[in-house]
Amino acid sequence: MKPLVKPDVARELSRLKNFQRDTVEHIFSRMYDPVTPTRRFLVADEVGLGKTLVARGLVAKVVDQLWDSVGRIDVIYICSNGSIARLEFLNGASVITTIAAPPYSYRWRGVTSGTYSLAVRATFLAVGIVGNAVATALYIGAGLGPGPRDGLMTGLARRGPSVRTVRTGLELTALAIGFVLGGSVGVGTVAYALAIGPLVQWALPRLTVTAALEGERCESRAVRT
Repeated sequence: MKPLVKPDVARELSRLKNFQRDTVEHIFSRMYDPVTPTRRFLVADEVGLGKTLVARGLVAKVVDQLWDSVGRIDVIYICSNGSIARLEFLNGASVITTIAAPPYSYRWRGVTSGTYSLAVRATFLAVGIVGNAVATALYIGAGLGPGPRDGLMTGLARRGPSVRTVRTGLELTALAIGFVLGGSVGVGTVAYALAIGPLVQWALPRLTVTAALEGERCESRAVRT
């Protein structure tokens, strides 16, 4: 068993960009505020801006904070960034091997013929993208106001370009910025950026509550009253 080593907080934080480091410090100060500490904190941003790195820096600070005061520290973290997390190759529930460094590849010999996890992952990706498009059309179609990024999409679309063109442009712009800032880009990232615009354009008119329908409902309520 490897000996326990106290994390080098300064070294971990030195690997972060300024805005990531500021995020870590803000979350930590809120968690350990002497008057009104919080037990939960949500960090939401565009894909690829470093939530995983922020989590790593925060874990280092928290472990350092608790090191001398508790007997055991359990950290449970679900990581989607393969350059930071270990990659486990599974056969069902059994771990075949664990790779902790690039290129994250493993030659599995003696495999019986069949369809394996790649097909499942591709299916999950496709269902997720389509589901996201439907969810976007549902809440925008409700007519109660879009979110900030979707508001930008609908605002630009009203000036001439199609929803497909505007949304694809926004996603590709976000992808490029995230990549430049050090975020990971995979097949799913590109597939989402290229597919979400056309899917939202298809779903939005089919899931929008029209003004005429709302007027009929209001009128019928007035008659009943």
